[in-house]
Amino acid sequence: MALQELMRLRLQTLARMFTGKNDLTVEIRPGTSNTDFKKVYVNSFPGEIIPGVPASREEIWLAQKAANAHEAGHIKFTDQSAWQEAVSRGTAFRHLVNIIEDARVERAMSNAYPGLKKQFRFYNEYVFLNRKEFGDKITALFMGLLFYAKVGRIPEAIASQKEILGLIKKASPAIDRGRTSPDTWGVLDAAQEVWEVIQDFAGDNTPDMPLPPDKLGTENPVEAPRGNEDPRRKPRLPEPAEAEEAKRVERHKTSEENEVNPPEELPDEETPEPATDTEPNGPEQNGETGEADDEPGNEPGSGHSTGGTGKPEEETEPEHASADENKSESKAGNEPEDGAEEEGENNIAENNPSENFPDVLSDNATDPEADGDTFPPETEQTGETGEPDPDEEINPSLDDPEELSDNASDPEVGEDIPLEPEKTGETGEPDPDEETKPFDDPDNDICPGSVSGDDGEIGSDADELIEAAKAELENMESKNSRKEKGAAAPQLHVNPEDIEPVVSQGLHKGISFKEFSQEHLLKSNGFTEEECRSAYNVIKSSVAHLVNKTADEIKKALEYRASVPQRNLRRGRLDGGSLWKLKTADPRVFFKVQQPGDVPTLAVYLLVDVSGSMGIYDAPPSIAGMESVPEDLSLFAKEWWFAIHENPKRITRAVQAATTLAEVCGFLNIPYTVVGFSTGYFSVLHYRYVKWGEKENHRLALMTHNQNNRDGYSIRTATRELLSRPDNRKILIVLSDGKPNDFGYRHLEAVNDTAKAVREAEKQGIGVIGIFFGDRDEIPIAQKIYNNFIYAEELAALPVILGRLLKKIILN
Repeated sequence: MALQELMRLRLQTLARMFTGKNDLTVEIRPGTSNTDFKKVYVNSFPGEIIPGVPASREEIWLAQKAANAHEAGHIKFTDQSAWQEAVSRGTAFRHLVNIIEDARVERAMSNAYPGLKKQFRFYNEYVFLNRKEFGDKITALFMGLLFYAKVGRIPEAIASQKEILGLIKKASPAIDRGRTSPDTWGVLDAAQEVWEVIQDFAGDNTPDMPLPPDKLGTENPVEAPRGNEDPRRKPRLPEPAEAEEAKRVERHKTSEENEVNPPEELPDEETPEPATDTEPNGPEQNGETGEADDEPGNEPGSGHSTGGTGKPEEETEPEHASADENKSESKAGNEPEDGAEEEGENNIAENNPSENFPDVLSDNATDPEADGDTFPPETEQTGETGEPDPDEEINPSLDDPEELSDNASDPEVGEDIPLEPEKTGETGEPDPDEETKPFDDPDNDICPGSVSGDDGEIGSDADELIEAAKAELENMESKNSRKEKGAAAPQLHVNPEDIEPVVSQGLHKGISFKEFSQEHLLKSNGFTEEECRSAYNVIKSSVAHLVNKTADEIKKALEYRASVPQRNLRRGRLDGGSLWKLKTADPRVFFKVQQPGDVPTLAVYLLVDVSGSMGIYDAPPSIAGMESVPEDLSLFAKEWWFAIHENPKRITRAVQAATTLAEVCGFLNIPYTVVGFSTGYFSVLHYRYVKWGEKENHRLALMTHNQNNRDGYSIRTATRELLSRPDNRKILIVLSDGKPNDFGYRHLEAVNDTAKAVREAEKQGIGVIGIFFGDRDEIPIAQKIYNNFIYAEELAALPVILGRLLKKIILN
């Protein structure tokens, strides 16, 4: 399996975990990242994320993870009806809602899965730092709103346009309220406020940006959770050049005055409280805070506010002795300072309307160049980094079980690097020389209405994330190498010329052998790969509860093997006891601990009876009919849903058992193949549903019952194939109703031949297990054939019994 496929499977596992949709699939392809709610399409970013800017594979992988989580966030949090309302109000309004909703979803996802915060931040800031073209005025305005909502900064090329910068400043409080809203309807309200600010400027024009989709979201969205995690840094909007120059001159003048007449220093206990209402004729005050009402053109940070004293700005700029003193000071009216959220949510909600929902999930980030969704999101986190390790076991869906288990057995690679707390300087300590300002200070360049987000330089988290991505990719490469090694054994797509001279003897004399390929199976059944995947998802979801249990039992069966170090190797870990060999001609000074799951260890051959007797119903057909089948399934998937839930046949339960075992083998990185067997006219027919080294199990949905069976012939054929493999232990699991039957091959002689084939395999070191789907009164016949026997009356009993038999076989 190629590395690209491992990456796709990992993204798919994460997308399913984010959304709880076990039938969701992921496809990596060139073009925009988007979703149709059945599939997530992730941009392959061929060599670059921003056109013309080469990107490393680690940067591309981070961007892909972000895009994947972003689209999953839309599925989880975006309200479909609210989005339809946004679409109905016109193209420009749709863009506004998309910008704010993307930021809201990313914030929501960051609170649901804290590790996503830095991953979203990486992608958003990467775009911010590398994008240089922002289009005409209307496009530049919308891009500026986008960067403010997701990054908290405005590109210099946009900020230099005074009119646009002014509009962004006026719109920023509404954006802050929208991105912390618990639902998409709150985003619509915020977007309406923003539209009222920019409507005259925008007119009938629309931005030159990819149009967001007509359909987005879910009918039953999850409300954004509360939390303080925010992928956007604490926002800072630049001042107009004139205001900046005026403040620079005034600060220089104040500095010179202080050098001539240094201010008298007061002891700490005599530090006066901040000035309140000192002038009777000053501007109207707000409550007890002593703060002037904001008026149009008089927003905080504009350089023209009179503050709370009525004095000109230059006379009210606070002086600060140190960063530590600022943290200890309290403001009149208990107004929040930076980081005030630590003092309690009540203050935040009371004084900052935009923070009424500080824990909102935010997962909708997409590529502004690739999609109408702004910047893509990242993956969940649950470990030390807060990110759910895709190599851990995930319930209820095990999309790529191998990925979920690999890190547990290989401590050298694959674990995400813990992300350290944000640092404010090179040492991580606050800079005592850096000027700090109260949140509501008119000279403060942090926008009002947003206390979430942390300080830090744009792009400061990139290095550690790239290192983590590098380790993750190396882990997948290592895993892929092991897969290829396991699949490197001769792929005996059994040659009739090799089989017939050996097996077509005695009772089978004159019988020919033929194996059908997967391509033949698809063509003969008339189904596409996508139809098979849809139907297979129905089958897999019906046994999801068994997969983990079975995997646990098989792990226990493997645990008897002690992890014995292999020494005298040319690569691996350095063996201190072998360093004396360094002066020899061939210094082998390394060792490796052989872990369960390393190749070669165990190979499993699943041989499934697909003869006509497997079409017998386990119970009378239900009268419920197809009306009870879920409406959103394809026709082929509906047939399987009906077969599982209403009219189960023996073949239905055999396919469910084969699905469970195939998923478990993939989860534990055990090489396996799945083959069906029946007969034709004086011939034995094999159908290869899953090849060795392959983890695409969806073609099991094509399995059906037909003709007769010669169990002894098929078991001997499978035995020869297993003997060609390099694995230390080989297991043949036969899923059948225990009724070998064909022309000239019936009754006791057929039973005896099948039992003889089983004994022949066991004598050659192959463990054979029979899983029986026949009638209870036929159990004695099946027990005569198989020394290791499971009666599959209830699939729920399969995990424990199978684990017990495997341990018996492995222990010999």
